[in-house]
Amino acid sequence: MIKSSTIPTPIEMDELEALLIEFGILESDEEAEKLIAAENAAKATA
Repeated sequence: MIKSSTIPTPIEMDELEALLIEFGILESDEEAEKLIAAENAAKATA
């Protein structure tokens, strides 16, 4: 018995990044910059 398979359609990296950000798997560049700035500020005061 042969099972039918679906071949995924390739998408552009920009589309993939948008999907990952939308589903919370990847942070946006702005959020990543905020976290880095907060970590650097915490290190500077410690």
